[in-house]
Amino acid sequence: ASLTYSGAPWSVKLASKLLRERKNGPSSTYYPFIRYLPSSVMAPVNTFTWEQLSMIEYAPAKERIFEYPLTISSAYDFLPGGAHGASSREEFEWALSIVHSRTFRTGQDKRALIPIADFANHRGIEAISVLSENFEGISANTATWDLDAEGGLRVFAAKDLQEGDEVTISYGSLKDNDDFFIFYGFIPRLNSYESVQLWESIDHMMEWCQGRLGPPRSKEEANTYRTAWMRAMEEENSDLG
Repeated sequence: ASLTYSGAPWSVKLASKLLRERKNGPSSTYYPFIRYLPSSVMAPVNTFTWEQLSMIEYAPAKERIFEYPLTISSAYDFLPGGAHGASSREEFEWALSIVHSRTFRTGQDKRALIPIADFANHRGIEAISVLSENFEGISANTATWDLDAEGGLRVFAAKDLQEGDEVTISYGSLKDNDDFFIFYGFIPRLNSYESVQLWESIDHMMEWCQGRLGPPRSKEEANTYRTAWMRAMEEENSDLG
């Protein structure tokens, strides 16, 4: 039976497991791995001061960072002490920062901490300037990975490597720069999956457009505005539900 609460996300479960093993010290099978984990992850959700956070100008990223401490506090309060080995709130925060930045997806809603493989840095899919909206970029990784039939992780060279070459993999597809910045503490040089939120809502977008273009100059133009607004609302509601 799970030691965590019903409905706990993978991150809470794995962080709790990591803390229980950490409390076991040298008697833990994972001790050689755990003892070399970083004492902190230099990412905004973990190390930024309030003054530094206030300097972030992109509102969607700032909101996610501000919400993160509340998420941690709520999860910690729901957990029984035995789930995380009677660890402190600060230790729980550390464990979450580790699992958010060093895990591999091994199945639906499943992640794993894998020694040595987690040393690899990210390159991922890099964007280049092309005249095609369907072009997804070019893989810049020097290695790839997959799972064998028994669930073991295998790493393969994606190109000829010389001694001293860096081994890089993808930290996950479809991640925009917010994810990398918030949880990993860096922003990729090029990222095919980067996206930017231009408006807070559909209504905000329509207000901006009308402010730039002025009110409808004809009945046909007013109908065009209305149709565009209705379609946008349908897409937004579809995404939410």
